[in-house]
Amino acid sequence: MITPEHLPDRIRGDYQWIMHQLTKYDEKYLGEKKYFSSNDGRYDYLMSSKLEATLFRIRRNTAVKVAEKLFYIWSVLDEEFRSS
Repeated sequence: MITPEHLPDRIRGDYQWIMHQLTKYDEKYLGEKKYFSSNDGRYDYLMSSKLEATLFRIRRNTAVKVAEKLFYIWSVLDEEFRSS
């Protein structure tokens, strides 16, 4: 997994922002946790991951911003690779 320490300083903030935006929600819909919760944890596997839940609920504007920042990070990394 990539951590901010693997990246150049100028894109670390963007990477952290993306990771926050992509793991913002714990459940796809309000009440999902309550519906699948049990004392023994036997239904825990039915819960969506934070990434899956967030992608299900993310707004279009946020998704566009994430995509733009991902492209920016890629372009910076490509530039760094070509210059080395």
